[in-house]
Amino acid sequence: MTRRHMLVLGVREALGKPYVWGAEGPDAFDCSGLVRWLYARAGVRLPRTANLQGRMGRRAGPVLRFGDVLVFRSRRSPSGWHCGMYLARNVFVHAAGRGRGVILSPLAAHSKHLVAARRYLA
Repeated sequence: MTRRHMLVLGVREALGKPYVWGAEGPDAFDCSGLVRWLYARAGVRLPRTANLQGRMGRRAGPVLRFGDVLVFRSRRSPSGWHCGMYLARNVFVHAAGRGRGVILSPLAAHSKHLVAARRYLA
């Protein structure tokens, strides 16, 4: 199976799981724990925190691709950072927060807080 296929399977498995600060899956996730867990399934090691995930890898863009890690500034997050993984058609997956869990969201609703897009897949 390709890395891309493993990421898709991981997204399907994670959708609907609850948000828990510090959780790295597979039963619950925080935002960076979700991204790290997805990539681990695909055989790629990522840093643990959203901040570090936004500093490593290669700069993505200007056109986003499936699997790009998106990092946002967030007033809601205790760390001040939030992250998710880009899917396609301006939709990304993320552990959105308590009461929302792992969901798909339109990038447009979050784009003004986007500070980095990093590529970890070739």
